[in-house]
Amino acid sequence: MKKAYTPFWRLTITILLVTLACSLPGKLPPTPASTPTALATSAIPLPPAVIETSPSAGSQIPLDGLVTIYFNQAMDRTSVESALSVQPSTVTGQLTWKDAATLIFTPDGSLPAASQFGLQIGQGARAANGLGLLQPVSLDFQTPDYLRPTQFLPKPDSEEVIPNAAIVAAFNQPVVPLGADPAALPAAFSIQPDAQGKGEWLNTSTYIFYPDPALSGGLTYTVSLNPDLTANSGSQLAQSDIQTNWSFTTALPAVDSIDPSPEQLLGLDPKIKITFNQPMDQASLESGLHFTGPFGNVAGKFSWSDDGTSVSFQPTTLLSRSRTYTLDLDGQTVRGAGGTPLGQDQKFTFNTYGTFSVTASVPSQGQVKEQYDSVKVSFGAPVQDGNLDQFVSITPQVFNSSPYTSDNGLSLMLGGLFEPSTDYTLTISGALKDCWGQALGTPFTLNFKTPPASPDLTLPYFGASMFFVRPEQPVLNAEATNIPRADLTIAPLSLADFFSITGKNSYDTRQAYAPKNARTIFQALKLTSNQAQPVALRLTDNNKKLLPTGLYYVKVDAQQLQYPRQEPYFVVSSDINLTFKAGASDALVWAVDLRSGQPLANTPVSIYANDGGLLVSGQTDAQGLWQTSIPERIDPYASLYAVIGAAGQENFSLAMSTWDSGIAPWDFGLSGQVTPPKTEIYLYSDRPIYRPGQTVYFRGVVREAFNGRYTMPEQNTIDLSLSDGNGQELNSFSLPLSAYGTLNGQYTLPADAVPGYYSITNKKTNTYFSFQVADYRKPEINLSVDLSPEQIQTGQTPQATVNARYFFDAPAGNLPVTWTLYTTSTSFRLPQYRVGPIDTNWMLPYSFRVGGNFGKQIAIIRST
Repeated sequence: MKKAYTPFWRLTITILLVTLACSLPGKLPPTPASTPTALATSAIPLPPAVIETSPSAGSQIPLDGLVTIYFNQAMDRTSVESALSVQPSTVTGQLTWKDAATLIFTPDGSLPAASQFGLQIGQGARAANGLGLLQPVSLDFQTPDYLRPTQFLPKPDSEEVIPNAAIVAAFNQPVVPLGADPAALPAAFSIQPDAQGKGEWLNTSTYIFYPDPALSGGLTYTVSLNPDLTANSGSQLAQSDIQTNWSFTTALPAVDSIDPSPEQLLGLDPKIKITFNQPMDQASLESGLHFTGPFGNVAGKFSWSDDGTSVSFQPTTLLSRSRTYTLDLDGQTVRGAGGTPLGQDQKFTFNTYGTFSVTASVPSQGQVKEQYDSVKVSFGAPVQDGNLDQFVSITPQVFNSSPYTSDNGLSLMLGGLFEPSTDYTLTISGALKDCWGQALGTPFTLNFKTPPASPDLTLPYFGASMFFVRPEQPVLNAEATNIPRADLTIAPLSLADFFSITGKNSYDTRQAYAPKNARTIFQALKLTSNQAQPVALRLTDNNKKLLPTGLYYVKVDAQQLQYPRQEPYFVVSSDINLTFKAGASDALVWAVDLRSGQPLANTPVSIYANDGGLLVSGQTDAQGLWQTSIPERIDPYASLYAVIGAAGQENFSLAMSTWDSGIAPWDFGLSGQVTPPKTEIYLYSDRPIYRPGQTVYFRGVVREAFNGRYTMPEQNTIDLSLSDGNGQELNSFSLPLSAYGTLNGQYTLPADAVPGYYSITNKKTNTYFSFQVADYRKPEINLSVDLSPEQIQTGQTPQATVNARYFFDAPAGNLPVTWTLYTTSTSFRLPQYRVGPIDTNWMLPYSFRVGGNFGKQIAIIRST
């Protein structure tokens, strides 16, 4: 019978739990604050030691110099005070004990700025148990630097400063506390001569002053720092080796530009915009601007830009045609916003548009129009916008023609597909009006001719300048226009010569090549004038019907061609057709005798690279088929050639791998990439941007890619290299692959890492992955916008709420906000359908797009 027993450890835990339960109070006491305290007295006396100071030794200490020293046990106060000394010795202070283990040093006055301060406790300091310090204790601190300016704006001694420019002083440390009442904060500087405006602390160390009104133009202003400024640390403004004041000179008021330019003709309802180099006093300008014409002063209305730097003047009545007008600015009356007069009188002379009439045409009356140019009719005044089709007609009708204006409305253009050698009559109705409603009156008629069609001789292009013909049908199909005779030069080619003039980098060789045994065939072409017609260009003389089997060099020319083709064509003459398809790693050839329609069995076939190098040879089977693997190529898209026999032999034939017009993968909606099996690596990191000293963690996925499929890699490791922004390699990795074909690694950037874009690369697969290293900081203002409702219907009023806060989380108040509203067209899409207006804005260069990428600007709202 087995005896039951209780294990000793269970009995011990049971007794311990019962004992603890008896000693626990009704609820747990609160956790005390974490404050350094003396260690409990041990049964064995311990020597004294300094366990902590506030502030920490080696850190910056406020100028009030208060230092608290915490010991590990109760101390003998007299011995400690006797053993404590201060450096420098000129600093005196008071010692007080918070308790038996905590000593506080308080200096009698402020510590000197930008200096070293220290407390030393010698080995004579003893604990209450009589034991002394094992070694002296040295506590060193650094006091804050003096308050110093770090930047002035405008820069000292600047000239031509815009009078409304803000004045800024930035300091090396915080001067004002966060969240303080702005009205209670001191100004950082004063300005002479006095300037009105608003000054504020942009942040704790930057003060900015906005002149309002603008400063006077042409004056020198001196800005002096407030000598009573004190930093938050207690540091006073440095009294030496700093610049406490600076000066700058404001620009005199001047006209920057005027639009439209006086060199242009002025419209009858102009809006003349004058832009100044600074804000102007509006009342003085409106009083000192005079616009006069042949009948005296012209009344008008003014409109100003928000910043007061530009004004537009628009007459309230139409101006007279073909007249001279003058805009005068009185130099003593017109003043800048700061009160400085313009000084010199300014005068601008304009001439207005004349009577609405036709002034010129291209082509001129009865002349021949250039073949590809539009018809252009110029007017003495801009044409009124609107539907021009109702005012313009042309006989005979021109396909795809529609009139439009150019040259700011001063020209009417008409393009389209004009027939060659045709007489045309363009008529512009007398009801056509200019921008100000004056009608043309008398209809304008322009008679002109078109030139004959340009001579042209074109062979169809099937992806290569090489053609296949039957010996009994030796013709090249072409298209000719206004060519009475075609000249063909033909010469037999050996396979070696063919590769020498068609291979890679063979352009110069091809230009210098002079074919042997060449003959020229002249072929008369009977064509209808001005019509493109198909023609069959014979490759043999009239008395010969067969072109012997072989490979030929052919040049096609005609005397009438303005730009004759310089490159030759190549022709294969054979009764054996080769169907040749080449992939990344294999090829297929099918040989058929066109005379019998039967496959060419057991026939030797060779495949050559485009430089003539033999890649592989083999033999067709009973079905005329031969399928083979081919070596990996540097350029998988370069042409390959399948060849049977030798040039000139009866069984010769040749085919190109790029003879695929109409049967290429994309002709069937498929994507085709002729690439051999390759390793693909996808790399990514945990973040897009890092700071020096941080660790970059990265991962990767590796697969073998071939024929649109991904398979697991065969290798077990991947080699990567890491380079900095200057291309200097920092590290290399040989990382193992997991069972899932993945990898991971990490790299700790040096503390002095140079900023820039770093890259992780695998040279074997040309894999490239980059991330940024930067000493970045958060933006000064974090900006967020909430729009309600998010989707706006026609007729609704949207509301937006902007939340702007400085990066230190203080609200960014009283700042101007500009809202810009854009509209752009869009469309509703379904498969094979599209509903809505077509947006062609993307087709224009960026600088010509309406509203850039946002669309058309329809409103600007400025608020605070």
